Amino acid sequence: MQKIIKDQKFLWILALGAVLYFQMAWVPGFFQDGYLYAAFGKNAAELGHWLVPHLSESTYPRFYHHTSFVFILEGLFFKLFGASFVTARIFAGLFSLLTGVYLFRFLKKNNYESIAYISLLIFYLIPPLMKKSRFPNLDLPLMLFFTISLGSYWNAYLRGKWRDWLLCGLFFGLCALTKGPMAVWIPLIIFIHLLVSKSSKTLMGVRPWAGLSLGLVIFSLWPLSLKISGNFDIFINWYKFTFLHTMVESRGEASPFYTYIIFLLKNVNLWFLLSVFGIFHVLKSSTSELLRFCVVIYLVIVISLSFMSFKYSNYLIPMYPFLAILAGFGIYSLKSNACDSIVKFFRVLTPVAVLVLLIFPVTNTSKRDPELFRAREVFSYVNFKPISWVNYKGAYPFWSLANLNGFIDQSKTYNSESVDNDSSVILVKKDKLKNALENTYISEHYKRAMFFKKKNIILLIPKRIDFKGMEF
Repeated sequence: MQKIIKDQKFLWILALGAVLYFQMAWVPGFFQDGYLYAAFGKNAAELGHWLVPHLSESTYPRFYHHTSFVFILEGLFFKLFGASFVTARIFAGLFSLLTGVYLFRFLKKNNYESIAYISLLIFYLIPPLMKKSRFPNLDLPLMLFFTISLGSYWNAYLRGKWRDWLLCGLFFGLCALTKGPMAVWIPLIIFIHLLVSKSSKTLMGVRPWAGLSLGLVIFSLWPLSLKISGNFDIFINWYKFTFLHTMVESRGEASPFYTYIIFLLKNVNLWFLLSVFGIFHVLKSSTSELLRFCVVIYLVIVISLSFMSFKYSNYLIPMYPFLAILAGFGIYSLKSNACDSIVKFFRVLTPVAVLVLLIFPVTNTSKRDPELFRAREVFSYVNFKPISWVNYKGAYPFWSLANLNGFIDQSKTYNSESVDNDSSVILVKKDKLKNALENTYISEHYKRAMFFKKKNIILLIPKRIDFKGMEF
């Protein structure tokens, strides 16, 4: 590890990844799931909702759609560094950076220095990964644990040591704690690889099963903790939601088999094409088994996901480290010294890119819910903190509003057509304002304060709030 830390070429690629992921860390606003997951971590750290994730009293008071493991990690991070948009973005991006570090170290230890640098560079430059690494989510921790688990399996496959099998099992368990059934990929990939490599006798040994058992024991700590604390209904509801609603009933809209291929062509583009080229050369030549193992991982994930009726692009994220390896090999197959040339080119380009991004941030203003942040800024001027937000007839996208409120201050959010107190604010579409004011209580106690031009929404606030002549 010390050699890697002293490796200047590695360090500047790592620095490039950090700049790409963190150069907009101070900017407020997430995708709606980012608000939600950041709120769970914040409410764990500040309100003690560690085992059962909590958004607000009105929305997700007891969240069961995912396990609490990553939110606990995030809460611990917030305990150390405070809860904010900056720390939430750093928490997310660190998983991608660490995955890259492990990827690089793994390739170097397996004598693939020729593609280690270019694969790391490609990994940090995968567009969907850059986008996903800028807000809290479950897929980035899953990617890290998934990569380490399969890397440990590869070491176990080569050396057969107890330590490697147990590490494989440990991180398999962490994958299960992170995103439940998606951890099944690990034993499936291992089984298929052992069959393809004609090493199925390995399954007759004790060590692989000890690793699998360790992973299951680690996952069982979650339902056991829920049972002991009297919250076992969370596990039951998680099971129903995950296995019955999501998998059996196929939550979401069905999409064609080739959906992921189209996504990769459009969004990962050059790297995807290079990975396909790399796969072609791996299969036609007598390359090392490691690259064949990467092909197995790649194909198992893409093919298995393609058979699912509902498809979300974030499901591909655990595959990206192995796509980067194969794309790096694709470049190496075209021209063996091309990897070095590309790395040198980016080494010159990186300082320029860093300066441009730091001096002229390309995303230095929030594009997510800017009018809500402006409204909250106005409220701070007059020391007004609404206890709830009334979303009149669904004027604003509900989950963006509710999740943001849960992260910022725990204020409640309701889709409603009435209000019975003057400590709330009301969001109403401009063409519905007349209908809203027909409510006597609203007309007597509320006044127009701001107009959200982008969404054609009017914000109503209590008449008792004095803006002291401020114009909006």
